[in-house]
Amino acid sequence: MVWFLSSSNNSNNNKYMPFHSVWSRRNKRGLINIIRWLVITILFILFSFLVICRLELNARLYIRQWITPSRPVQKEPLSSTCFGNLTHDTSKPPKTYTYNFVPGIPVWEEYTCYDYASLLQPLPLSSSPVMTTFHTTWSSQNSEQLTSAHLATFQSFCATQPLNSSQLILWIHPDDEDKLKTDPLWKKARNDKVRYQVYTENLTVGTPLEQQTTSTIMSDLELVKLAVLYHHGGIWFDLNTLFVRDMTPLLGHEWIAQGNCQSSMSGNPFDNTGLMHFYSKSSSICELLSGSTKPFNNNKNKIANAIFSPGSTIKARGTRGPELYQRIYHNLLRNGVKPWSTLPWCFTNPSQCKSSNSLPSPFVQANFSPLRLRQIFAFHFSSPPRKQQAPSGSIYRYLEQYQQW
Repeated sequence: MVWFLSSSNNSNNNKYMPFHSVWSRRNKRGLINIIRWLVITILFILFSFLVICRLELNARLYIRQWITPSRPVQKEPLSSTCFGNLTHDTSKPPKTYTYNFVPGIPVWEEYTCYDYASLLQPLPLSSSPVMTTFHTTWSSQNSEQLTSAHLATFQSFCATQPLNSSQLILWIHPDDEDKLKTDPLWKKARNDKVRYQVYTENLTVGTPLEQQTTSTIMSDLELVKLAVLYHHGGIWFDLNTLFVRDMTPLLGHEWIAQGNCQSSMSGNPFDNTGLMHFYSKSSSICELLSGSTKPFNNNKNKIANAIFSPGSTIKARGTRGPELYQRIYHNLLRNGVKPWSTLPWCFTNPSQCKSSNSLPSPFVQANFSPLRLRQIFAFHFSSPPRKQQAPSGSIYRYLEQYQQW
């Protein structure tokens, strides 16, 4: 061991000290200073990074491969009722259309989606226009009566859709008919283009639901939606939607709207969708109805379902909503059938992307670009204002004045 002579005037016992002890004492303060400046430097770099760059996290949670090992994809047979003969077009003769509304470049970057949407404009009025029916539903279980936001939906429809080729039907449960008739806001909304209709078990006639011994259509709005589109065709939209301009350019395809721009890269593109368009007696809608009655044997998620959804009964009745749409979409592809199109996110869900290219909610006070708003077709909002609050917001007020409700 190396010893160091101390210059201290202490007793003889402290005259000699180990060298490493002296070094530690003399450099302890220097080490603390180094750590202090290192922390300051890291904080400065982090602060500069956040000032210069915008951080957007789109995190997704996935179960580990060893928990849910992948298995070969199973191809489900198509319904013989909907696709009895696949040697020809199983739906209808090919539809003539003018626009292809699926751009060949990514639509989540900058304002690509909006600029592409602006290219789709209505054609000159035809001497014999085809009637397009818009469908939606209202239930007193969701709100005791219609709200001002619902009234704005009806008013925006009347202000934007062609008078001679469009109509709106509000589908309601028989128990809600009296409430709707006496609702003061419904009295303001109804006119020659807007009416209501009561749905019954008759909607199952001629559909795959007719073969079920116990129909649940009266208590399942998802089945009501699909059955209505199968019988009548047209556009189904959630009631929390504001129409911005004429939807005619989108009628050349069957489609379901994309819920958000992130699903262009991964995930279910039909999550949070609020609008869809299908023709009457569509084979795709028929297959969706058939798929809603069949439990989906997805073995690869057996362990995950047992962990996260113990006791779940959804498989016993078949899938619903976005899960059903994605399942049938991929199954049509596996069976060599062209499925419906996916409407790009900004056409109807312009608030569901990055903060740099999304529009704010219609019911908040925020800056927005009127140009970008006029490029979209509709605004599907996920959280309508409370019943007791009068609708307000920058986009809401702009549409109110621009469309002269």
